[in-house]
Amino acid sequence: MSMASTNDKFKSDLPVLSAIIAIMGAMAIITNAIGVHTVLGAFVAGILVGESPILTRQIEGQLRALTTALFMPVFFGLTGLHTDLSVLADPSIFLLAVGLIVIASVGKFAGAFSGAKVGGFSNAEAIALGCGMNARGSTEVIVASIGLSVGVLDQRLFSVIVAMAVVTTMAMPPTLRWALKRLPVRDDEKNRLELETFEDNSFLSDFERVLLVTNQSPTSDLAARVAGHFAAVRKMPITVLAVTETDGNVDSDEQTTKTNDPAKWVSARVLEVAGGVAKTTSEADDTAQSDIHVSIRKKDGKLEDVLADTAEKGHDMMFVGIEPTAAESGGYSDILSTMIKAFNGTTALVASRGRAPGEDTELRILVPVSGTERSMKSAEFACVIAKASGAAISAVYFQEPGQATSLSRISDTDNIHRSAFQRLDQIADYYGVSIKRVVSQGSSPELAILTHARKGRFNLIVLGVSKRAGAILSYGTVADTLLETADRSFIFIET
Repeated sequence: MSMASTNDKFKSDLPVLSAIIAIMGAMAIITNAIGVHTVLGAFVAGILVGESPILTRQIEGQLRALTTALFMPVFFGLTGLHTDLSVLADPSIFLLAVGLIVIASVGKFAGAFSGAKVGGFSNAEAIALGCGMNARGSTEVIVASIGLSVGVLDQRLFSVIVAMAVVTTMAMPPTLRWALKRLPVRDDEKNRLELETFEDNSFLSDFERVLLVTNQSPTSDLAARVAGHFAAVRKMPITVLAVTETDGNVDSDEQTTKTNDPAKWVSARVLEVAGGVAKTTSEADDTAQSDIHVSIRKKDGKLEDVLADTAEKGHDMMFVGIEPTAAESGGYSDILSTMIKAFNGTTALVASRGRAPGEDTELRILVPVSGTERSMKSAEFACVIAKASGAAISAVYFQEPGQATSLSRISDTDNIHRSAFQRLDQIADYYGVSIKRVVSQGSSPELAILTHARKGRFNLIVLGVSKRAGAILSYGTVADTLLETADRSFIFIET
């Protein structure tokens, strides 16, 4: 968690990248001091840094860019300075290089081919695996550089090894393409590729860290449970921020903890929920629970500044579990509007209404879908909750006001809702949940949503929304009406 502390507490443009470089340099110096090559120290540093839960794609991209632009050119440039390919003009050295290339290629190909056959692969698959494994690049060059530096290799043998690495690396792409052309794609491979494609295009794959904002309310508990689901299923690190201080008399130890240290209580609640989900969904309980990371962010300044700073630290989704959600005069409460405006990321607004589900098994989720990309994204959000909690989930199709006026034929509506349900099935299959589907015939979307929620005894509505332009916070007619009239819990997820 040292990387997380560095990222969240240090004031710098690139705190994590700076810390990684410092750790790498320190480890390299240590290994050099004990007589081991510096590259091994950097390797150990990479292993340690890789254990951090907050190495987001942005940070990895920064590190990869620095490595590609600076460290790799310097390393291979120095390697090139030590390489003398003129030694291959000597017939004996040339024959040695050819023999080394043949032995290395045959040995690695044969090993990969044999292992593939033992594993039950076909000949075509084993050949493709052998061709792909034949490439030798940076690893061989690094080992050869270490050998040259310690005197194990002389200049000629070092140059021969570098030549072997270059030849096998250049030979791999054409041979692998040739082998793959002969390889039929099996059903399990098609399924794997489809899952990878779905994950690449997934709405939730764009998010890596969640900020959970609470203020000691029933809504806070529901938001904590939802955050626990995402920590377990999507492996998202959660940061808890309590926006209110406490006072008042308490009776029980639990209530004392909840009142005197709300952030600590909420983080414990997230861990409890996430740990329970991990035990249920994974046989390797310890491994699954080790992927759950919950931290606390103190409110050490104005709320707007804290939220803006947290977003800059890599939190790209905010779960808001505070009350009140609605203002007495109508619309969204002032604190909610302020928070959403200050946070530069996606917000999931959680509200507990009516008889909130006491346990995850009591959850019954209703997802309104309309064929828009926004509604499909909210459906994916709901599927994560359903997968973690085992909740029943249903989708009700309705036409948004803009859609109703643009569709001139009944067949257009049928095609859109069929297409929406097909996409819904893909999402459900990916998360391994079952979604019941209903088509609404009503003219008022918000009335249709509430009617189906009451008839089906659903206690959580998950709706995809988008902010409307203007100084006053609005998510559109459907969401704003549900905010003021819904008698059951809901989540508005910005998409």
